[in-house]
Amino acid sequence: MDEPIVGILFIILALAGVGVVIYGQVSRSQHLLHKWASENQYDLVYAQNRVFRKGPFMWSGKNQVVYRIHVRDEQGNERKGWVRCGGWLLGMLADKVEVRWDS
Repeated sequence: MDEPIVGILFIILALAGVGVVIYGQVSRSQHLLHKWASENQYDLVYAQNRVFRKGPFMWSGKNQVVYRIHVRDEQGNERKGWVRCGGWLLGMLADKVEVRWDS
């Protein structure tokens, strides 16, 4: 009779663990994205996390996060492009940010 309860508790804990990992990954990637924008003196007009349609970063590692972005510089010029946060091997543990601008 205790086995179903143990199984349910295990599933709940596993789901909670997955949720914590996903939250940490998204939070860290947003931090890297905003840090990159600030260091390059861009105002982020729009940033959307992309899970499936990743543009030029289609073959990103599962622990990297890809954003579709729209930025504005100090002169008011606007650009659109793609940003990949994290490294291929270390994922979000790496402070790596790559950018590919639209033509």
